[in-house]
Amino acid sequence: MAQIIKRGSKWQYRVWFNDPETGKQKSVSKSGFSTKREANAAAIEMEQKKNQNRITTKENILFGDYYVAWVKANKLGRYSASTDNNYRNSMRIVTTSPISQKKLKQITRIDYQKFIDDYAFGTPKNPKTHAKNSVRKINIHIRSAIKDAIDDGIIYSDFTRKVIIGGNEPKDTALKYLELDEASKLREIALEKADLKHITYATIAFAIATGCRYEEIVGLTWDCVDFNKKTVNINKAYDYQKRTGFKKVKTDSSTRIISIDTSTLKMLSDLKHEQQVTFLKHGFRNDKQFVFINYRLEVPTDSAANKTLHSILKDIKAKNQTLSMHGLRHTHTSILLAKNVSLDYISERLGHKNTTITSTIYAHLLESKRKAEDSKAINVISNL
Repeated sequence: MAQIIKRGSKWQYRVWFNDPETGKQKSVSKSGFSTKREANAAAIEMEQKKNQNRITTKENILFGDYYVAWVKANKLGRYSASTDNNYRNSMRIVTTSPISQKKLKQITRIDYQKFIDDYAFGTPKNPKTHAKNSVRKINIHIRSAIKDAIDDGIIYSDFTRKVIIGGNEPKDTALKYLELDEASKLREIALEKADLKHITYATIAFAIATGCRYEEIVGLTWDCVDFNKKTVNINKAYDYQKRTGFKKVKTDSSTRIISIDTSTLKMLSDLKHEQQVTFLKHGFRNDKQFVFINYRLEVPTDSAANKTLHSILKDIKAKNQTLSMHGLRHTHTSILLAKNVSLDYISERLGHKNTTITSTIYAHLLESKRKAEDSKAINVISNL
């Protein structure tokens, strides 16, 4: 039974329970109730939680402490170094904000909206503002943690729901991908020059054709290329920065099988044949069966690939001549969207967990598509 006592002019309850994590008996309490009836009602609610084994020692955990513990347990060391850095950054943002010192269960949607707005637009003490995409990423991280907190019975409602994302609009959104004619010229040149001595051209052609991340491209091995089914199996990545070897893909959903076109398949077939002939002639062994490796048995760096890419973009007089290899992933997506490929398929092809992530990243492209659909709809109705 709960203990109800009066402390001064206020009432307090205390409920004893067996901690499922340690097996020891512990208690939770709350004070500040104006009447005994209020304290008793709150105690009954806590007793119900106890009967459902939903009371834990995390009952009064601070938001900052919970988020740090959640990131360390679920994210750090499980994916790429860049993903680790992203979550370390979000930990810093959370723990340096006043909201981190509030109990997780006491945070309201108003509290969280203020936290998001402060990060987006700055405060008198810290006037630095941030891009809307940066704010959106922080919210995605925190929302995942809050969903787990709900599943663990620490809180009952999602205070991140319906949050309004603010922040600075990117100035060069339209230039983060190539126009269709530019992509076509780039692909034609890359396919024509792709060979063992010009392996970066091959990575460029593959990036346009598949939308793969660079770490996935250089992590591709021949056992993952199915020439009969015309598919590639993306099931690992390669640490091209620190050269530590293969690693997990960015997220679980990044493991996927992608269909490839005939021209890309022929490029891979020619490359494999050239590898076999050249390596046999010089006594080389491609022990790890890298697809994208040069005649010196080197996996190309992203710097080398970007250098080649920039050279081609300059030659074809592209609007954005400093586009990175990752920009080819955006280019791949923009082409599929322009050709009315479904968002569900695109999301799966890119390795996104769901279409929400895809629509968030490519919101500007989808907005342009929506406006075009608006015009079509108006024309249809007008011609009735």
